[in-house]
Amino acid sequence: MDPVVTVHYRRHLGDYEDWSLWTWAAGGDNSGGCGGGITSGGDGGGNSSGSGSRPPAAVRPTKVPGSGGRLATDSWGAVFRVPPPPAGAGLGFRPRFGAWAAVDGGDRVIPAAAADAGSHVYVLQGTAAAYGAVADFLVGDGTPRFLRGEVGAAGEPLVADAADAAGVTVAPVHRLVVTAESTNYVVDAFVRPTADGGGAALLGEVLIDRAAFPAGINRLGLALAPSSSASAGGRSTFLPSCWWSLADGAVVELRVAPDGRLTLRGGPRAGASLVERPPQPPLAVATASTSADGGDGLVNGVTAAARGGFGSAPPLVVRYQRYASDYDGWALMAVAANGGELPVRRTSRLYHGMVTFEVAVPAAWPASVEVSLRLRPPPSTAGAAAGTTVDGAAAPSTGAGQDSVAVRSWTPALGRDVVVAQDLPDVRPLHAATRELFYHRMEALETDWRQWRLRLWTTVPAPSTATNAATRDGDGDLPPLPPPVVDRRHELLPRELVAPGVVAYELTPLLFHDGDTVHVQPVKVEPIVSQPFGSGGGDAPDLTVAVEEVSADVARQWTILPGVVPVRHVVQGQWTVFRDMAEVLAASGDTSVLNSASRYFFIRYRRFAGGASDYAGWALWACELDAPNGRGLFIESLSVDPVEGALFLVDRGRFGGGARLRLVPRHAERGVDDTGATVEWDATTADAALRVPAADVTTLVAAIRDSDSGAAVCPPPALILVQGHSSLLRSLAAERSPVVVSVDSPWDVSVTTFCPLEWLSVARPVKPWDAAASPSIRPNVNLYYCGDDGVDVELPWVTWERPSPTEVVLRLSEAVADGQGFHEDFLVELVEARAAGFPPSRLAWRSHADVDAYFYPGTMGCICTVDATVFRVFAPTADAVAVVLYDEPTGDAGRRELPMRRIPQGCWKAIVPSCLGGTYYKLLATGADTLLFPGVEVVDPYSRCNTHHTGRGLILGPDDPAVAATVAPRPPASPSDATVIWELHLRDATYLGLTQPRTVLAADAPFAADGQGMVDVSSAADASANPAVDTNEDAPVSPPLTTALAHLVEMGATAVQLLPLQDFDNNEDEASGEYAWGYMPVHFFSPDGWYASGSRTDSSRVVELKALVSALHTAGLRVILDVVFNHTAEDVNERNLDARFSFNGLAPRYYYRTCGNTPVSVSGHRTCAMTSAGTPTCGACYSNGSGCGNEVRSEAPMARKFILDCLRYWATEFGMDGFRFDLMGLVDVPTLTAASAALKTIDSRIVVYGEPWTGGITPVAPTYKGTQRSRGFGVFNDTFRDALRGSPFHAGGCFVLDGVAVDDVKRGIMGSIDDFADEPTEVINYVECHDNRTLYDQLGTDPVPPEEDLTSVSAAAKSVTPAPDTAGLAPEAAVAVATAAADAAALATSAAATAAAESVPALLQRCALLATAILLTAQGVPFLQLGQEFFRTKGGDHNSYISPDTVNAVRWVRKAHHAAAARYVAGLVALRRAHPEVFALPTAALVRERLLFFETMGVAVPDGCIAYRVDGCAADVLARATAASDADAEEEAARWTAVLVLINPMRSPVTFALPEAAADQLWVPVVAGRRAGTAPVGDPVRRSMAVAPTSLTVLRRCSANEAAAAAVADRLANVADAGVVPTDGDPTSRYAVGLDAARSPAEASALVANIRARRLFLGLTRAERTPARPPAVPPRR
Repeated sequence: MDPVVTVHYRRHLGDYEDWSLWTWAAGGDNSGGCGGGITSGGDGGGNSSGSGSRPPAAVRPTKVPGSGGRLATDSWGAVFRVPPPPAGAGLGFRPRFGAWAAVDGGDRVIPAAAADAGSHVYVLQGTAAAYGAVADFLVGDGTPRFLRGEVGAAGEPLVADAADAAGVTVAPVHRLVVTAESTNYVVDAFVRPTADGGGAALLGEVLIDRAAFPAGINRLGLALAPSSSASAGGRSTFLPSCWWSLADGAVVELRVAPDGRLTLRGGPRAGASLVERPPQPPLAVATASTSADGGDGLVNGVTAAARGGFGSAPPLVVRYQRYASDYDGWALMAVAANGGELPVRRTSRLYHGMVTFEVAVPAAWPASVEVSLRLRPPPSTAGAAAGTTVDGAAAPSTGAGQDSVAVRSWTPALGRDVVVAQDLPDVRPLHAATRELFYHRMEALETDWRQWRLRLWTTVPAPSTATNAATRDGDGDLPPLPPPVVDRRHELLPRELVAPGVVAYELTPLLFHDGDTVHVQPVKVEPIVSQPFGSGGGDAPDLTVAVEEVSADVARQWTILPGVVPVRHVVQGQWTVFRDMAEVLAASGDTSVLNSASRYFFIRYRRFAGGASDYAGWALWACELDAPNGRGLFIESLSVDPVEGALFLVDRGRFGGGARLRLVPRHAERGVDDTGATVEWDATTADAALRVPAADVTTLVAAIRDSDSGAAVCPPPALILVQGHSSLLRSLAAERSPVVVSVDSPWDVSVTTFCPLEWLSVARPVKPWDAAASPSIRPNVNLYYCGDDGVDVELPWVTWERPSPTEVVLRLSEAVADGQGFHEDFLVELVEARAAGFPPSRLAWRSHADVDAYFYPGTMGCICTVDATVFRVFAPTADAVAVVLYDEPTGDAGRRELPMRRIPQGCWKAIVPSCLGGTYYKLLATGADTLLFPGVEVVDPYSRCNTHHTGRGLILGPDDPAVAATVAPRPPASPSDATVIWELHLRDATYLGLTQPRTVLAADAPFAADGQGMVDVSSAADASANPAVDTNEDAPVSPPLTTALAHLVEMGATAVQLLPLQDFDNNEDEASGEYAWGYMPVHFFSPDGWYASGSRTDSSRVVELKALVSALHTAGLRVILDVVFNHTAEDVNERNLDARFSFNGLAPRYYYRTCGNTPVSVSGHRTCAMTSAGTPTCGACYSNGSGCGNEVRSEAPMARKFILDCLRYWATEFGMDGFRFDLMGLVDVPTLTAASAALKTIDSRIVVYGEPWTGGITPVAPTYKGTQRSRGFGVFNDTFRDALRGSPFHAGGCFVLDGVAVDDVKRGIMGSIDDFADEPTEVINYVECHDNRTLYDQLGTDPVPPEEDLTSVSAAAKSVTPAPDTAGLAPEAAVAVATAAADAAALATSAAATAAAESVPALLQRCALLATAILLTAQGVPFLQLGQEFFRTKGGDHNSYISPDTVNAVRWVRKAHHAAAARYVAGLVALRRAHPEVFALPTAALVRERLLFFETMGVAVPDGCIAYRVDGCAADVLARATAASDADAEEEAARWTAVLVLINPMRSPVTFALPEAAADQLWVPVVAGRRAGTAPVGDPVRRSMAVAPTSLTVLRRCSANEAAAAAVADRLANVADAGVVPTDGDPTSRYAVGLDAARSPAEASALVANIRARRLFLGLTRAERTPARPPAVPPRR
C-alpha cells in the first residue's frame, strides 16, 4: 500500500505552478463518509492548529522523475503525495498560491476514515468539497463534470483486416473535435484505447473535461478527425456530426460510420461507470473515403414518407443567426405561395456555429415564386416569441429565446444558400452575410499560424440608474458614467493562412447589435503536455486538451454601425482596426506588413572592457512588457567589435504585438543579467532614422557576417546600449545626464558617469576601458565654488581613485573650508564640477536608488538649546521637507513653514538661531508621487513630547520642567542578585499610580477600579483604614491591606514591568475608553498623556513619568518598559490620510516590510499579491506578521538606528532598567543584539527580553527561541508555561492538574539549557501574563474530576481499618484496644471527609500555587503578573486588551480573601532572593554541576512527581552574611550546603524517599503546605518526607549544630509518662534515654506496679506475680 494520501487537485486552466497544499492533522475523526463531498465550513481563516500531532506544512506537487522539474499530472489534475495524519485524525488542507497571492476556497477536511495511507482524494478548483471516489468527483451534484465516450464502429468490428477489405484508410492518430454550442470555442480530445479492449467493436474511449468550456455550456458538438488532417490551402473545418447534452448522461456510446461521421447513443449502459483507465497509446481509427447524408432528424412534423420530397435537386439551405447562439428547440416552417408546406429538415451540421435547415424545393421554380419562412421558438418561449413589425421594421426582441420577426420571404433570385438573422426581416445570400477579419503579422507564419486564436468580446453600456441619469444640480457635475459591461465572449480559431503573415478568421456566425463595441485581441497558444504520474521515461506523453497563452498582441475595438462591413483588418502592434489595408500600406510606403520598414532595428551593446572574451556568451533577452509569464526569447549577436561592441538585430515580428519591448543583456551560460542595462523600447517613440528596411535586412546581415573574415562593411545605424546604463541612445553625446557629482564624505567628491569618463571626451570611443592602465590616468576634472559675489573659487583636490570604470573619487585638499571639508552645513550645492565632454554639474550629497544604502549616524529630531534650535529628519525619497511651527497646540495661530535643506545620508536639516522652547511643530514632506507624499503634516518620530498622537510635537527648551526633572538613581544590585519580575498595567493596577510609597485598600472599595478605591497612608493620616469584607470569601486580614507600590515591596519584587507607556492610538481626553493596553503605538519617544494628571498640552506627561520611575527606584524596584517595535498604528491603506501619523509621512514604505523592500520571503514566496511572477512588485503590499496591519522593518539601517536611539533615550532620560519586546519574533536578531550591547554600555544590569513568536506570517526569519543564544537578550519560555498550566490555545493536559509533561517541566526547572538556551539568564519563566487567560482562569477551563463523596470515602476508610480482635483479652484490656481502634477510624474518616468536602476552587488554588512555586524555585528569571499571587481572575476572558475596567482591574480585595496565598508567594520570593546560589544560578555550567534529579542519584521518585537536589555554595552564603554583619554567618553557611525540592502534583499525599538515607542525614523543611520562607516550617526529617497533595516542599540540609539539637529533641520526644502501661514492662524515661543519672522514686515505684500488672494480664500464678526486688543499680556518670 502506498504510504501516503494521494490528492488529485484539478484546476480548469491547468495552471499548477506555484500552487501547494497547506496540510495539517485535523484532530479527531469527523463523521461523514467518503462517497460524497467531504466539506468544511472554513472561511479561509487558516484553522490549521488542530489537536493533531503534526503541525501545518506545505506540500508541493509531485515532479515527474527525469523531467527537469515538470509537475506530474494525471487526468484529474496535479498530484500531491501527502503524509497521512496520525491515527484517528483527519487530514485538513487548503490549496494556496505561494504564501501571499491567492487561496482556493476555505479549509477542506477529510475524515480520518478517508485519510488512511493509500487512499485517493479528488478536489476541483472553486469547489468547497473533496471526494474520496472518482465517480463522486465526476458527478458531484448530479451534473457531470466530465464526459466519457466509448468509441466503436457502426456495424461490423472495425479492425485492420476489415478496414482493408472495405477500402477504409486507417489513420495513425485520431482526435475528437469538440465544439461548444453557440461559441467558436473548440478543443481537441484524443481517443485512447481501453485497457480491456472493450469487445471487438469497442475501439477506444475519449474523456472530455467540461471545465475547459465556458460556464453554462450544456451542449457539445462532436466530430471525429485524424489529428494530421488538413485540407488544401491549409484550411481544415470539422462540423459537428452529433451533439451531446446533459440529458444524454455522463457516459455515452459514439459510433463511427465508414465515412468517419459519429452518431451518439445517450444514457449510461449497464455496468458503465466513470472510472479512470490507465493511459494507453492513441488508437488508429479507420476513415472512409466516401460520404453519406448527414441528416439525422426531421422537424415540423414531417413524416418519414415526406422525406422523399428531397430529390436530386439541391435543397434551399437556410442558416439562422442568433445573438446568444441559443438554437435548442428552434424549428423552421416553409410554406409555398399556394399554401403548401414544404419538407424541412434540420441538419446536424453547423456552419461555423449557425444552425442549418434544408428545405426541399423544385429545381425549376420560377424566380418570382415566394416561400414564407417561419421560425418557431422552443415550446417554453413560444408564447413570447411572436414579435411585431412596424412598417416592415422589426421590433427588438425583449429576451432570450425570442425573434421579433414572424415571417420572412425567400425567392429563388436570392440563391439557394441564405442567411436569416434574429430580429432582422431580410433574407440575405450567404455571400452577402459573410464577414471576415484578417490579421497581418510581420512574420510569415508558415507553420504555426493555427496557434494564433482571436479573442473577441463585446461590451455594452452599463444599465442606467437613478444616479447616473440625474441632471445637474446647480453648478455640480454629472456623476461619472459606469464602465461598459461585457456582453459576450468568443475565442475564434483561425480559418486559413491566406498569404504569408496574413491569417483569416470567420466572423459570419457572430451576430451583433448596432452600437455594440467589439474588441479583438490575437493571442498565441500552445498545448500543455504533461506525462502521466508514475510512468517511465519511455511512455508516450499524455496530451491534455488544455492550452496556455504564450504571446499576445494588443487589443483593439470598433463600434457596430448600421450596414454590414464584410472585411476588417488588424495589424500587429497597432491599436487601429482598418477597413481597407491598402490605405494603410500606401501611407507607410510598405508593400505588406511582412515587409514593413518598422519591423527591424539594430542595437549595439557596449561593455567597458572590449576584448572578444568580454562579449563571449552575452546575448540580448527580449520580451514584451506585458508578456504572459514573462516569456521572451534570446537574440544572438551578429558581430562583435572591440571598440563598438556587440551588434544585435531585433525582429519585432517574433513577438506578440512587438509595440513595447523589454531588452536586457543576459549571459546565456551563467544565467546573469546586466540588470542596470535593462531598457524599454516603444514603437511610438522610436527614431524612424534608425529603422532598417525589411528588403535590406538579408543582404545587410550577410555582409555583417562576412566582415568577420575581413570584408569591409558600413556599420548599420543602431541604438547604443551601454553596460549598466538603462537608456537606449543614438550616441553617447545624446545622454541628457551624463554625469552626477556627489559628496560622499567631508573630503571625497565622486564623479559618476554612465560610461568611462574618457569616452565622453571624444566624438566616438577609440578604445575600451583598460583595467590596468586607465585608473592611473589623471582625470581632467576641476571643482569651483560659485559664490554669490560672482567669483568662482577653485577648490583643490590632491589625489584620486578609480573604484570602477564609471566613477572617479577626488580627495580634497585639507585647505578646503578652513580644514573642515564638506561638512553637513557646507553649501555643497554651490560647488560646480567642470570637465571636457560634459556640461558643468553642481554637487549634491550622495543619493542612492537603494534607500537601504543610507545611514546617518548623527543626532535626529529636535535639539533645543539657549542659542539655537536644530531639526533633523530622515526623508530620503522626498523632494522637499519643511518644519511647520505653531504658537498653540491647536489652530493655525503663528503657523509658518521653515524649509529644510538636504544633508548627507538622506537626511534634512534646519537651524533656527534662537531658542524655540514651548513652540509646537510638525513636519511636511512633499514629492512628485502624491500617493506617497500627499502633503500631510505629521509628527516628528523623534519628538520627545507630543500633545496627542494626532497632535503636535512640543519643543522642550532648556528651562522646561521636563528637562530639569531628574530620575532617582537605579537601585543597587549585584550581578548575583535573584531577579523577580512583576508585570502590571498602570490603569489596571490603579488610577492612584505607583508614586505613593504606601497605599491601602479603602474600607468601602469594591475593587480598585478608580482613584477612590485606594488611600495613601504615606503620612500615616489614614492608617486606621480597614480592608473590604466579602462574606462569600475568607475573612479579611489585619492590619490594613497594602496595595500598589507597597504591595510590590511587600511581595519582594525586584523589578516591575510596565505595559506600554509610549504614545499610542487612543483619545487622551477620555477618562475611559478603548486603549488596547497601549499596544497600538504611534510615537515612540513621547510618553502617552492619558496617564498624566496635568495638562495634555504641556510637558506634564514627561515630568510625571520621571516621578513614577523615581518612586519605584526609591522603593528598590527596577523598571522594565514594554516596547512595541514590531508594528505601528499607521494604516496600510495609503489613502487614509487620517492614519498617516509619522513614518509614512516622511519616508513612505521605508519603515515597514512591503513587497517593494522584501519582495521574496525567507520561504521563497513572492510577497506581492498584485503582480505575477516575473514582473516587478507593486511595492504597496504590506506584510502583516503582527496581525495588526503592518510590521516594522527593523533590519533597515535607519529603522534599526531609530530603535537603538529610542532605547538609549528611555534608558538615560527616564532611567529604564530593561525592555520587554512585544512580538520580538518580528525584530531581527542583529538589531536585538546591537540593542543589548548598546544598553549595557549605559548600565550592565539593563535587561532585554521579549516574545519569541509572531502574530502572523512574516517574510523574514523570525526571532524564535534559540536565536537568542549568547547574544545578550532573553526570551519568554512558553514551553515551560504550557507544560505547567496547559496551552492557552487548546485544551489539554498539564503538570499541575494531571501530572503529565514531566520531562518538559524538568527542562524548565534547569533553565531550558538543554532545550533552547545557552544560559539560564536568557530564559523568562512564567505561567501568567497580561495575554490570554490568567493562571487561575486557565486552570478553571480544564475539566476537574469531581471529588469522591463522603459515603464512599467513609466506606473506604472502614475497609482499610479492620475491626480489632479482642478474643482472649481481659475485659479492661479489650475495652482499651477497641477504644483505640475506634478513635483511629474516626480520625481517618474525618480526614477523608474534609478532603471530600473540599471545593473545586480550592483544588485550583492549590494548582495555581504549585505552578507559581515551581516557577520561583526553577532556574531562569521568574515573571509574575500582578495579582497572580492572590488568584487574579478576569472572568475567563482570554483576550481582554479591549475589555473594560471591570475585567482588567486588579481587585485588591482578593488579596484580603487570599492573604495566606500572598504570604506564601512572598515567602518563596524571599527564599529565592536570600539564596541565589541555589535558585538563581547564573550559568549553565553551574546548573549542570549543582542541580541533580533524584533519578540520577539512584533515589526513586513516585510516578508523576519530580524531586531534585541543588548543592549550595557555602562561600557565597558566608560572604553575603558577613557583608550583612550577621553574627551567625558561619552557621548560616553550613545550613545551605544543599537543598531538596519535592514536587507532588497528585491529589493525595505522596511520600518521597530522601537521599543520604544511609548516613541518617537530617533535612529541615523551609517550604511545606502553604508556608514558605527561609525559616524552618517543620521538624527535621530523615530518610523520607510526606508531601501534601498538589504542593511543593523545599528542605535544606541540617548543620552540625542543628543535628546535635535534633538528637536531643528526638530523645525528649521518646520520653513517656511513668504511669503508662508499657508493652515490655519498662517505661521509656529520661533515665532510659540517658538524660538522668538514676531512676526517680516515682519511676522505681511505677516499675514495680507495671511488672505486677503485666503478669496479672498474662495470667501468671501468685508466686509468679510476686516481683523480685530490682537489683541495685549504680548511679550513672
